[in-house]
Amino acid sequence: MRATTALPFVTGLPVVACIVLAGCSLAQPTGPSPARQVSARGSATFSAPDDHVGLMFVVLGQGASASSCLGSNSAHVDSVLKALARVGVDAKEIVTSPPSVAPGMGGRDAQPGLVATTNISVTLEKSDLVSGAIKAALGAGAEQFVQARPFKMSSPARRQEALQRAYADARAKAEILASLAGATLGEVISMADETRPGSAPIGGMSPGFRGMRAVVAGVEDGTEEVPVTVFVVYALN
Repeated sequence: MRATTALPFVTGLPVVACIVLAGCSLAQPTGPSPARQVSARGSATFSAPDDHVGLMFVVLGQGASASSCLGSNSAHVDSVLKALARVGVDAKEIVTSPPSVAPGMGGRDAQPGLVATTNISVTLEKSDLVSGAIKAALGAGAEQFVQARPFKMSSPARRQEALQRAYADARAKAEILASLAGATLGEVISMADETRPGSAPIGGMSPGFRGMRAVVAGVEDGTEEVPVTVFVVYALN
């Protein structure tokens, strides 16, 4: 009885397996082969004038203890910020770093003990404020003027025009490739802007406190060549 009752269960397995395998074979894709495509990368550049200037100052505070040097540093920072405000620098254009305390020797009036250091960064849209800001900060207690760095913040109209030229460059290349293949360009399948965000700073650091005179005279306007790249995929007819 045991062998008789087990027989249908055992013989049923091949039948089920056969059905499953048959279903798998019918599920294979039967669609058309992918359409022919051609891709090309286009590039262009645009000149962007420097429209901002970045300044950096170092402010120190000295004392025999951490609390005394931090208090001195805070007073000097407050004095510098007020001086910058008086020459027209907006508070939103200023960033101060948290003070750091270390055994110190540095500064114009170096004394044994501790030194607290704070960096003050100023971003100016109007270059005519540069000279006054540097003089005001140094006169109010900034220990050192570190750098004046012209840079480009934004040029949306110029960038849009460069994107159009980059696309035209990509299409011209794709048309040549299509012609070599004995075909013509069809519709755009996909398109991507491969331009890297941001831009490299223009200009270098000033030589520090000794080079202040040259920078105070004014920051020379400059331009930056910004690259733009697009990647386009077309269908081939």
